[in-house]
Amino acid sequence: MGVTQSLALNRQKSNSVSDAVSAETISRVASADAADAMKIVTGASVVGGKYVYIRGLGDRYSNTQLNGAELPSADPDKKSFQLDLIPGSM
Repeated sequence: MGVTQSLALNRQKSNSVSDAVSAETISRVASADAADAMKIVTGASVVGGKYVYIRGLGDRYSNTQLNGAELPSADPDKKSFQLDLIPGSM
């Protein structure tokens, strides 16, 4: 089973709504950072080149995780994590 198939299976079995982008996909679309990679996720839009907003949800309801750890926002006025801080090679 490939990475993309594994991500799809995890999404299908999840108790919550989630999505993921594999490293394989990020390298294929030549993303410079995580914000660029999020542009290919359905229902997600990138604002200001760094904040990701999910259709129908506000900043208050989003969280970003990296390897299972929740990432805090660097901006005290926003809850969203600045995804331009994560390089695409990571």
